Amino acid sequence: MSEHNYTKYVVEAVSEVARIPQDQIDVNASIADLGLDSLDTVEVLMAMDDKLGIETDARVMDGANSIGDLANKYEEIMKMYDK
Repeated sequence: MSEHNYTKYVVEAVSEVARIPQDQIDVNASIADLGLDSLDTVEVLMAMDDKLGIETDARVMDGANSIGDLANKYEEIMKMYDK
C-alpha cells in the first residue's frame, strides 16, 4: 500500500461532516471543540472507512481526543492491512 497522509484524510472527513473549511481545522484541537457530537463523529468514521476502503467501529475513537490522535489510530489500523 502506498504511503498515506492520514491527518489529511481525517481533516477532509471532518470538513465534510462539520462543514468547516479545511484550513480552519486545527489538528491539535479536541474533537469536541470542533463542535462534533456523537453522530457527527460516527459520520467522520464512516467517511474515513470509505476513503480507506475498510470497516471499523466506534472503538476507533477510544483515546482519540484530537484530529491528530484519530489520524494516528487510522495509521495503526492500516498497518494491519499492509502485507
